[in-house]
Amino acid sequence: MKRNELNAEMARNEYSIKELARAINISESTLKKRLAMRTEFTRKELNKIRRVLNLSNDRFIDIFFGTEVSEKTQQDKSSKK
Repeated sequence: MKRNELNAEMARNEYSIKELARAINISESTLKKRLAMRTEFTRKELNKIRRVLNLSNDRFIDIFFGTEVSEKTQQDKSSKK
């Protein structure tokens, strides 16, 4: 997850952590754990974040899966050598 990118989207949409947590129906402490990557977001939470922050599919994938996808691609390329 690209935390800085998510923070930017939250700022653009004028959501604090507390407000986003309320909007997606989880506690503020749970959201903080998710953002710190100590626990994982559920599919339902991710869909709510996408809707609340009005993220396009591409932007959503870039924020939440972009790093993992690029790391996986690099690993795949390395193993083929």
